[in-house]
This record gives sequence, structure tokens and C-alpha cells, in this order.
Amino acid sequence: MYIILAALTLLMGAAIGWSIGANDAANSLGVAVGSKVLTLKQAIILIVIFGFCGAFLQGSHVTKTIGKGIVPIDQLGKDISLYLALVATFSACAWVVLATYWKMPISTSHSIVGAVAGAGMAIGAPVKWKVLVDIFFCWLFTPIGAAVLGYILYRLLKNSLYRIIPRRFIKPAMSFLIITSGCYVAFTWGANDVANATGVISAAGIIHPILLLYLAPRL
Repeated sequence: MYIILAALTLLMGAAIGWSIGANDAANSLGVAVGSKVLTLKQAIILIVIFGFCGAFLQGSHVTKTIGKGIVPIDQLGKDISLYLALVATFSACAWVVLATYWKMPISTSHSIVGAVAGAGMAIGAPVKWKVLVDIFFCWLFTPIGAAVLGYILYRLLKNSLYRIIPRRFIKPAMSFLIITSGCYVAFTWGANDVANATGVISAAGIIHPILLLYLAPRL
């Protein structure tokens, strides 16, 4: 029975990894494709490369938060932790797939955090509400901060680029900046979002965390 549940949990983790790519990958280089700086194929290749690097080099930090910071899954009984991991991954995956079908760009982080907290409450596990509140405030201020920064940078760079860079070099320079910033976003995407697929699996002790970080970007 344990093997069957573990296999189902891994399958759901792989499905979350697929849904992350289907829903979130466009966040990094979608602008480059829309502005015709890159083709879709070129953008996908860069996303794969830099997303993997982010996941492998820095993905362990958020993995610990998802797997142990919200509900101490690693401290629960073996069977309970496995059930929680299966329910959380299935719930998050189902919600993200549904949102992708509706063409809604939602966050897999929101989905898995909510699923872990909900499953933890259902089994009576201790939920770390302070961590949840901290995460919630990050979610609240991230779009506001990004919007303010985007507005300020646009106003500053709108006219100054033509003074700094010769006009004939503006288009190549803008293309370079779009691709570079998009690759960096892909790197941070891998570093932050891979834990959505691996965090609870790692905490449940199904696969070693290092192996998960290596496999997750390939799922």
C-alpha cells in the first residue's frame, strides 16, 4: 500500500511540475516572444536552461519552507505524512490545471501553500500560522512593489536611453536587456517554484531532496 501511495504522490508531483511549466513559464520570456525578440522555441530553450540552474543551485531553500515550514510534515507519522503529501499535491495540481484550462495565470505557490495548510488542518497537524502570515504579506506586496518599480523605471528610461545609446543601437540594446532580464526571471522561477512540486515529497521522505532538485526540472 505504501508503494502505491508513494507512486501516486510522485505522479502528482510530476503533474505539478508539468502545470508549473504550462502556467508559469511564460512569466519569464513571454514578453520576449510577444515583442518578437525571440521565437517561441528559442524562449523555451532558454527557460529550460536557466530554470534548471535556478532549481538545482537554489531550489532547496524554498523546498524546506513548503515541506516543513507550513506544516512539519517530516515530524508526522510515516503514513500520515504520505497521505498529506498526496492530498496536497493532488489538490494543488487539480487547481492549477483547471486555471490553465481557463487561461488564467495563477501562482502554483499559492496553490501548494494553501493545499498543504488545508490538508494539515484536516488531519489536525500543527499549522505554523506565523509563516503563513509572512507568506501572505509577501504575496500582497509583491505585485504592488513590482508595479511601482515598473512605473518608475519606465519613466526614467523612456527618454534617457536615447541620450546614452546611439539611436541605431537602441533596438539591439533593448533586445539584449529583454533577453537578459527574462533569463534572470527564469533562473529565479526555477529557484522559487520548483519547491511547489518537490517540497512535500521531500518532507514525506519518498525521495532524497538532492535527487528531487535534479529531477524536478525534467518532470
